[in-house]
Amino acid sequence: LNHAFVQAYACGAEREGHTVRILDLYRMQYETCLVLADNYEQPLERDLQQAQESIQWCNHLAVFFPLWCNTTPARLTGFIERAFAPIAACFVDDKWRPLLEGRSARVFCTADAPRQSIEAAGDSARLQVCSMLEWAGMKPVEYRLFDLVAKSTLDQRKEWIAEVERLGGALP
Repeated sequence: LNHAFVQAYACGAEREGHTVRILDLYRMQYETCLVLADNYEQPLERDLQQAQESIQWCNHLAVFFPLWCNTTPARLTGFIERAFAPIAACFVDDKWRPLLEGRSARVFCTADAPRQSIEAAGDSARLQVCSMLEWAGMKPVEYRLFDLVAKSTLDQRKEWIAEVERLGGALP
């Protein structure tokens, strides 16, 4: 479903004249975990360098992911730590300075669990991803949770895909 969402969002954006770059974390080659004590000591793989360039290039960032054990998948967490955080903000004069201001973002999460359970558990994936984007200076950061995916009907999924495509065509 997430891949269908990505394609629908890109289609909506391109239809409105936007240029789209897609970063598929599962096709990218990179170490998801830090193997050195300091992120800045561990060389970035080529795919992560290209991803950083795409993030710095964009005016709008859309993030799509499935909820895993009530949090973000390890692949996304590793990407945030290794590729996104180093270009998101810097520490100057005893405070963090955002480096990605002037950009907007949307976050789309799919889950088999019901919304109430996710929210009751603290919705850590939303907090992790949205707060990182806001910390980087992105505004607005919008979030959309699609819950009960496994129990959804084909018609419901088609409606969701159409909604995501509409959102892609209506960038903030």
